[in-house]
Amino acid sequence: MADQKLRKRVERLLSGDIRPQDLMTLFLFARDHCDGREVVADIGHFTAHHLDRDRGVTVRSAREWCLQMRFHMPLFEKQSGSEPRNVDGNSLPPATRDYLKVAANRIGHTAFEKRAGLSLKAAHKTLCSLADRLVPNPDNTWQMPPDWTDKEFAVLKCVVSLIVSKPAFEPKVLTEGFLDTLKSYGLLTREEVRQHRNTLSHLIQLFAISVMHRTKVIMEDGDVLPINAYVNAEERQIQLLCAVNVPLRGKNIAVSAPIFVADLDAFEHCHPDLLEGDGEIKGDLEISSEGELVPL
Repeated sequence: MADQKLRKRVERLLSGDIRPQDLMTLFLFARDHCDGREVVADIGHFTAHHLDRDRGVTVRSAREWCLQMRFHMPLFEKQSGSEPRNVDGNSLPPATRDYLKVAANRIGHTAFEKRAGLSLKAAHKTLCSLADRLVPNPDNTWQMPPDWTDKEFAVLKCVVSLIVSKPAFEPKVLTEGFLDTLKSYGLLTREEVRQHRNTLSHLIQLFAISVMHRTKVIMEDGDVLPINAYVNAEERQIQLLCAVNVPLRGKNIAVSAPIFVADLDAFEHCHPDLLEGDGEIKGDLEISSEGELVPL
């Protein structure tokens, strides 16, 4: 039998009686009952531990973005004008070993198949083998191993040539996973999902933005990556961006990438105050009783 207190919270949402506490309680429940739906668990963890995160799908994606930037920025330092970047096998960036072990997941199968003739699984295996055999230099850079192969060099050139920015997860994965979790515990019926899917999807996404905004991902070396919400007025999007601070030509710059992009119109679902300025949302957020993202 479904938990009647939780069911009451669902019924309030379906009736239009929107309360942030109901969504919070339901996500905390879903965190522990999502049956392996990793994205649902991730938002549940952000709900429970708002400030610093050191695990989960969002953390993995943010860390990959950070390692990618740490790998590529030293290559930009060496780049002359508009010339393409070359692979200097005697002096690879300090982040090379760590990035090579996650690069395949970041880049995806199409590039490796087209540029190196390898499947994603084979490319990942090749990169991990190469990473483990890199030779350290005194200045914390790396050398290619003396026994490197043409295949390894081709895969490395693919990695050097691409910077990939992509969200940690898609809105549909989050919303469908959350709704399926509620259905599996009798808290929501299929007919209710059919009737209220769009409204529930919007609320789920807005709630995720509110709990992920102004959080921090902790790198394994202790570095901190802030996640903040932005309104992209040109695209009418609400985005969560992860910023990485990296040195480039004598300056420390912040490079941001989307961790989550909501599948809804920012002008229809944000309070007017959030649509002003340069798009950066500085204060905390919550969901109003009208189902709108508003300043706390």
